[in-house]
Amino acid sequence: MSSSLAFYKAIQIQDIEIAYLLNMGSEDGRYSRSHGVSSRLLKLQAETIGIPIVQRKSTWESYEQEFKKAVSDLKRENIQAGVFGDIDIQGHRDWIERVCKETGIKPVLPLWKEKRKKLLNEFIHAGFKAVVVCANSKFLGKDYLGKEIDKRFMEV
Repeated sequence: MSSSLAFYKAIQIQDIEIAYLLNMGSEDGRYSRSHGVSSRLLKLQAETIGIPIVQRKSTWESYEQEFKKAVSDLKRENIQAGVFGDIDIQGHRDWIERVCKETGIKPVLPLWKEKRKKLLNEFIHAGFKAVVVCANSKFLGKDYLGKEIDKRFMEV
């Protein structure tokens, strides 16, 4: 959800042209490395919005190296920045800024330090449709799986 909203805000507010989506997958390529979302689903989403997706396989150990390789390949296509959906985990931001500096691209974090509830409301108001397909059990129980993220979801 945060990646979609970051994408939207980068286009709508910051007038950034998005040429590619980049997803780092699991070593077998079936899932997104960070969020566990099906790589096939991400491919379908990219097709729906009409932007090519670059999917790279990695282990946790090779993640940074593979990410840098992917960014280097995209730089050959004149990519100058990366848009990230991070909100408030400083360690993630530090990693993004370091790796972007090392690869020579500009990091764009349009959601940084925004309140999560505000972001969810923006997401819904912008007309996005999303269903909970995976969740951290520390924050949401399995009864949330399959629920649409809408105004009723926000009332819980």
